[in-house]
Amino acid sequence: MFATLSDKGKMRMTSYGCCTYLVRKTSGRRRSIAELYAPLLIDCDPCQLCLFDPDSQKAIIMPFPLNSLPYGFRSRLRELSSPSERYSLQIAAPNYNGLHPFQKFQQLGTIVLSFNKTVECKRTSMLQGVSPIDLTKDVVYGVDTDLCIENVKLWDDSLSVFERFILAPKSIHFFKCHISTAFITYLTKHLEKPIVDLHFGQCTFEAKHVTQYICSVFQSLRSLALLLCPFQNDWFEPLHSLNLNRLRLCSVSTDHIDVNRDAFVKYFKAQNERFVLMITLHARRNVCETKTKLDALFECDFTFTKKTPIGVKYVAIYNDNAETWHYILNDDISRESVAREQLKIQRDRSPFVAMLKRSFEAKEL
Repeated sequence: MFATLSDKGKMRMTSYGCCTYLVRKTSGRRRSIAELYAPLLIDCDPCQLCLFDPDSQKAIIMPFPLNSLPYGFRSRLRELSSPSERYSLQIAAPNYNGLHPFQKFQQLGTIVLSFNKTVECKRTSMLQGVSPIDLTKDVVYGVDTDLCIENVKLWDDSLSVFERFILAPKSIHFFKCHISTAFITYLTKHLEKPIVDLHFGQCTFEAKHVTQYICSVFQSLRSLALLLCPFQNDWFEPLHSLNLNRLRLCSVSTDHIDVNRDAFVKYFKAQNERFVLMITLHARRNVCETKTKLDALFECDFTFTKKTPIGVKYVAIYNDNAETWHYILNDDISRESVAREQLKIQRDRSPFVAMLKRSFEAKEL
């Protein structure tokens, strides 16, 4: 058995011969197992140990056969490991003496973590509703659907609660959080797989470069939403590196529409054919000024349509009159017409539509 650590800073196990090995990287603010055990392991078997440099903070490998550890050291290893690390270790070596008692595990779908005076965790389910989770229990919880994080304002020890989770969500929702590079870095170290859906609701950002950092970290994103968040009128510039299918902006003012037209068109044309830019205008806005800026942005390269476009990328603008304005590139007009005609043919050929036609014909007779 071979234990190793991914670039995210968490323990992984793979099979390698008949021995159990431990490989550990540094893990941010916490002292790593490698730091704590390097002197002991060197004394036990220096031939099996690579040099460890705690100051480099780079990928450092320190293989060591765990079977060579005295029983007391194994127990100490369990004590120093985080709950999620203990669970990963026992999955790789379930019969390994010294790791007992076993770390309990419970799989959850969607959770909400609220950082108020105390950290509160709730499980949400379509069938069971909302139920509280007791974080004082010695249980590791798995999250595989949605992770909602609320009210993170400052970097403190309360964030260590993530050590109690095996995080593999498809989407992450931040609500009323202060987003910093340190917080994002710490969180991504605990993620088991890439995130495809990211939402920010009523959040503030430490600095302008945080958005660029988020885009560089979450390269697998397909959907991004900024809801009631402050952003500049060059909001699309950091997004060039992402291959998004949907970008949603809420509470957009006239200042956000006043962008460099050539740069925006270049950005929009570079997106894939399934891309949709959804913009919800701010309720308190000057209607005439907004219409003027929209016309200036879209009049040369886009065409307005009330129908939802099909088969092409487009911009959807929602206003407080429950109206939706759609804009498609002039180059995509003919392709959109072909896609709409093809969809109509497919609908006419569907068994359900054929059954409805026969029903109407029978009533007319």
